[in-house]
Amino acid sequence: MTKKPLPWWQVPSIIVASVAGLTALGTGIVTASRFLTLPERVEAGEAKNTEQDGTLIDLGRIADQNQKLLDTWDRIYQQQQMNQSVPHAPRSRTFSDHRKAEETRPWVEVDEEGWAWCCVEATEADCDEHETWDVCK
Repeated sequence: MTKKPLPWWQVPSIIVASVAGLTALGTGIVTASRFLTLPERVEAGEAKNTEQDGTLIDLGRIADQNQKLLDTWDRIYQQQQMNQSVPHAPRSRTFSDHRKAEETRPWVEVDEEGWAWCCVEATEADCDEHETWDVCK
């Protein structure tokens, strides 16, 4: 028995199929080689994660120190603000009488230090009694 030659249109399809098979085989080899290096890549990733964890811990410590510094500066600022607050009218004060003959409201008095004090009570005695003197604006 003799073999019949292949029809001419089947020869290119056999060549294409052979090239496709070799390509698939090469892809399989490359993929398998990636799995061979997997332990080293995992170990390198773990080392990098450990390094980043250390960096994050250091940054957390720095943030805590910065927060303590901010709290300290905030306390200093609040103390300065309390020290710079506007004084309130003392109970025993000496005012110059600069009003006209008729009484006007609001009551305005100037103390010895030059502070102008205002009050909107009905009488000056009520201002003293209720301690409603405020620095005039």
